[in-house]
Amino acid sequence: MLNHLTHKHLDNIIREWSYNVDNGMPDVSNPIHRIKLKETLNEMGYPKKFAEILLGKLREADESDKYISIGYGKYKLKKDVGPDGKSKPDTPTFEKDDAGKFVKIGGDEPDEKEEPKPKPMKIDADPFVDDKEKETKWKPKNKSEQNKLDSVYNKTSNNLNQVPWDEGDKDKFVLILDKFKANEDLSEEDIELFNKYAKIKDTSKMSNPELAIYMSNSDVGDFRQGRRNKIELGTGVVAMAVRDRLLDQGVETTAATTSAAEVAPPKIGGKTLTIGKMAKGKPIEHTVKKTYSDDDPSVITSVTIGSHVMTRKTEPERDELIKELTELMVGPQRLSGEDAEKKAKLTIKAIRRYNDQMELYADLEKAEFVQLIDGQDVTTPEGRDRLTKEGPIVLADSIKGHLGENPTSAEKEIVGMVESLSDIEDPVEYEKKCLEILDKMNKVNSIRKGAADLTESLVMLSMNKNGIPTEAPHGETVKVVDLVSYPDLSGLDSNNPDYLKKLASGTGYVVTLEKAGGLSVKMDGGAASGAADKIRITKFKNKKTSEMLTKVIDLHNNFMGTAKQPLTSDRIANGKGQLDSIEKWARDNEMIEGELLLPNGRSTRDWAEDTISLWQDKGTLPKDLDLENKQLLLDSLDQYCRAGLILEKVHNSDIDFQPFGNIDANTRTGELEVSDGITSYSHMKFSPNPGFKMKIYKYKDGTTQVVMRPNSVFAGNLIKIIA
Repeated sequence: MLNHLTHKHLDNIIREWSYNVDNGMPDVSNPIHRIKLKETLNEMGYPKKFAEILLGKLREADESDKYISIGYGKYKLKKDVGPDGKSKPDTPTFEKDDAGKFVKIGGDEPDEKEEPKPKPMKIDADPFVDDKEKETKWKPKNKSEQNKLDSVYNKTSNNLNQVPWDEGDKDKFVLILDKFKANEDLSEEDIELFNKYAKIKDTSKMSNPELAIYMSNSDVGDFRQGRRNKIELGTGVVAMAVRDRLLDQGVETTAATTSAAEVAPPKIGGKTLTIGKMAKGKPIEHTVKKTYSDDDPSVITSVTIGSHVMTRKTEPERDELIKELTELMVGPQRLSGEDAEKKAKLTIKAIRRYNDQMELYADLEKAEFVQLIDGQDVTTPEGRDRLTKEGPIVLADSIKGHLGENPTSAEKEIVGMVESLSDIEDPVEYEKKCLEILDKMNKVNSIRKGAADLTESLVMLSMNKNGIPTEAPHGETVKVVDLVSYPDLSGLDSNNPDYLKKLASGTGYVVTLEKAGGLSVKMDGGAASGAADKIRITKFKNKKTSEMLTKVIDLHNNFMGTAKQPLTSDRIANGKGQLDSIEKWARDNEMIEGELLLPNGRSTRDWAEDTISLWQDKGTLPKDLDLENKQLLLDSLDQYCRAGLILEKVHNSDIDFQPFGNIDANTRTGELEVSDGITSYSHMKFSPNPGFKMKIYKYKDGTTQVVMRPNSVFAGNLIKIIA
């Protein structure tokens, strides 16, 4: 088989082998390097038998280097022959047998002592010899290896409920794990069953290989990306020893990454469980009706959407409201002057926010809303009760429709939990169960990407269960808004003589004002999302802030090459100059203090350099990237990160109120955390790396350039801050 191996083939093998060893210099005497050679040959498509023969030949060649001929077919160890060519006394002599192996035949003296046996190596000298050829079966050499075995057993066992088992196979698989933990050899039948549901990660291209097991989570035998769970078990000598044990037993490997054509979507991916896709009823369309002031026809006094009416609330004089608050609150509830001023300020903000919401809807001619169930009506207690009982069945049926014919036990548990919402009467327990569903779903790999989308539906159901009429706009009816709530404000009439007293009385009208309007829904803080829409509708104290932040957002293409405009030093310099002006304005207005640094203390330049190095190490960016192209990327990323930090600092320091609320379904605390935009609001936390994609653009002048484009421009998470 090796007779047809040309020098070109051998050069290719050695080159690929050198890429896969840590120091770039393959050494056949190094057991780890021999493992890398076997993985390299497998990756290059050579048959297993070829790999075994080549390894044997290389070991023989390595062995031959230890001997020197003394004539007549006799050999001595090189160390046993002096500079004069004479053999040292009392040393063994060797000859080759029919297989070409060196066999000892005696020494120079009749009473030659037997050469002492070498001490065994800490690492198996030949990890590719079958167990049957070894004198004893593999056993953990130390506590570390035993702990790693236990970790394989425990972590794999914890994933069994996420595997789509054929009947009876799960119990057999558990017995196989028990055998492995007890260091018992596995039968051919055991190995066949194990390989049906689990594979070892192929590490042939890794400089620091890890032990990892992939388990199919969607269809039996499907180990493509998107259809498997990864069980991470670490790196290092101990992990490799356990990995060798699995390989020796016959466990197969599978590729760590697959081509784009082979990547399979999970059973439930992102945007699969949006409320619009799960809804049973057709979207309902309402004509938006408006009334105007008799005194000023440009002023809208009310907006009606379906049966929901929003009426403009008069903004009271600040001093009059403070006086009313001070007079009404007596005894233990009496407010200090400072507290009365603070409460008056928040009340006026709530009124402004409510009126802004009304005007936002007034800009619409028609408004469409999703109907999760046919004939949905959240305006009455009976309608809300029906929605919270029938809605979960609609959600559960939709989830089941994506699970296929053989759902895992973990998937079936999630469906059962969603269905159980229909039987819960207590609003607190209802909300608790919703959060429990999201928490568990987020841990099931085959469906976890749908948890964030399901959040919107579960929050809507929970709010209606709590008596707050809440609906989901269809499509892009209202920017940045996932849900709209309509608390009852019919008792708060601006024309009522007691209007000021009601605002000051603390009877709940202010709280209700704060809850009214649009809501952005997230799970566990949500993924980083683009800042543009939220910034453009947020109200700031400084009249120029919105304009300045919009300029920052519009600069992103100066720092990110496009298909039509390549990155150039001039474009980057132009963008930097504009950023310099904006930063100076912000510092003059005391919105930025100190150096612009990331939370870990890194400068924007440090981040840019580290990010490019990381991309090149991972292969996201070519290692041989043209130096000029690399410098442009470094300068552009530096300014991009700087712009994001300026957005964050200015937004957070100058925010007055937000005309939308945020609801975070926090599965860690088990609570729906609400920031209403007034008493609490959402600060922006810039995310410098929301995920980038490499683009290779070819331009009309014949030049080619590699650029990195972010998945979301100036992405950031929102963090709840108490006003």
